[in-house]
Amino acid sequence: MSPEIVRWDREVIREPDGTVFVCCVGESGRPIALELGPEYAEALGLLLVDPDGE
Repeated sequence: MSPEIVRWDREVIREPDGTVFVCCVGESGRPIALELGPEYAEALGLLLVDPDGE
């Protein structure tokens, strides 16, 4: 099974409970959202800011 390629549409939704939805668009134009719990949202954010973890 190969993954569907999606592009970030520069929208992020933050819920009061800390859940984050990263909004994307699939190759077919279909909207797709990556749901991240608070701990994963923070971990991904840190990796994007500092990929080497320094």
